Amino acid sequence: MTSPLWQFLSPSEDATVDLGRRIGAACRGGEVILLDGPLGAGKTCFAGGLAAGLGIDEPAVSPTFVILRSYRGDRGLTLHHFDFYRLGGEGDLDTIGFEDCLTDDAVVLIEWPERCPSLFEQFTLALKLEVIDEASRRITAWPGLLAHEHLVEK
Repeated sequence: MTSPLWQFLSPSEDATVDLGRRIGAACRGGEVILLDGPLGAGKTCFAGGLAAGLGIDEPAVSPTFVILRSYRGDRGLTLHHFDFYRLGGEGDLDTIGFEDCLTDDAVVLIEWPERCPSLFEQFTLALKLEVIDEASRRITAWPGLLAHEHLVEK
């Protein structure tokens, strides 16, 4: 991976949600965002903010057991939120319709992308969430080959 674009020290869940909201508001469609971090790192908080930034009114909940949840926003973009934690590998992607979600009017958010590493040679933005303490998180961003200029600054 290249050098990080930026790091953000989030002092609270609200700040993590707000970062997600700002990134969601900058999305134009066609983005693939990878979200890495341990359980409890704030991935769902970030996803909720991203959804809000896309104009999605309903709460974005973790798709852990269903693998995919899709939400349509009032900006005309659909958020496809994947959780690959329970996938056995890249062969499972054919059964969940992953390729069908990669469209210009969608934003794809993937938790646990390391379950299918070779699939993500091309992405827009990769975010790693690290737990600092009970409330604080360090969020580091890397650009991908599909990086859009409008998403490379926080």
